[in-house]
Amino acid sequence: MNGTSNLLQPLSAAWAATLDTYLLNPTSSPLANDLILYGVVPYSIALGVFLGCTVYANLLDAYAPKWFYDRYKIEYSSGAREQYGSMRLIRQVAFAHFWLGITSIGGFQLIKWFTTTSREVSLMLPVHIFLMLVIDDIWFYWVHRAFHVVPYLWQNIHSIHHEMKYPTAFAAAYMSPIEIIGTVGIGTLLAGTVVKPDFLTFLTYVAIRTFTTVDPHNGWMLPFNPMNFLPFIVTVFDHDLHHHFSSYQGHAKNLASVFTPLDHLFGTYSAFKPKLKFAKNSGASNASRKKD
Repeated sequence: MNGTSNLLQPLSAAWAATLDTYLLNPTSSPLANDLILYGVVPYSIALGVFLGCTVYANLLDAYAPKWFYDRYKIEYSSGAREQYGSMRLIRQVAFAHFWLGITSIGGFQLIKWFTTTSREVSLMLPVHIFLMLVIDDIWFYWVHRAFHVVPYLWQNIHSIHHEMKYPTAFAAAYMSPIEIIGTVGIGTLLAGTVVKPDFLTFLTYVAIRTFTTVDPHNGWMLPFNPMNFLPFIVTVFDHDLHHHFSSYQGHAKNLASVFTPLDHLFGTYSAFKPKLKFAKNSGASNASRKKD
């Protein structure tokens, strides 16, 4: 235990210095300081992770050597390069992020209420993050399932997210503002309200949850990506299958965002690998895709 405490001491010192220097430096208005600390900072972290995942995935799509592309790019996502110039994609992603930002920043008082501003790095940090991921993913699973099963929700909200034929990291946010707030926004706030983590744990959770939302859309089964080899975790391939073979209103497959046991438990998991290999410009329609 002493060894663990000694390891956490420099981390705690660094976190305390960050709080004093950047986060707890009071402004002329305490309300404005709280708005920045509990609203702007968490959303900025989420936006930074989103953009980081997008940049590295786009660079791979654009510049990866052919041998690397052929080996690690999922065949169903091989037409992703065609979508990057879509102004419709850019507008919808910007629109969704605008409303997610409004909701996140607007909920700063709730975040302040359920977090504690500890100056130490807690040993409970990984435990609290895991619990928050479980709670958030249970919420996401059932909301996502409703988006597919309820005709109105599919036609007017979730079908927008499935309009892009090839999943990409940037297109992870190609969705209705109602969906991005109803899944990612409310799920995060719900998990925080239940677990009541310290502020550092919450910020770490925001970064991890954003990564687990964006990364499965990138279409790359990279060997060094932890989501592709950790047990019981939704892989890029799992979510790619969801986009390509569950783009319909009804009982879809691979609905979880983080943990595959949810899909196994409720009978919605599929590792279906069709014999048909879609060519990069096949133009296969949603109607022609097999519903597993």
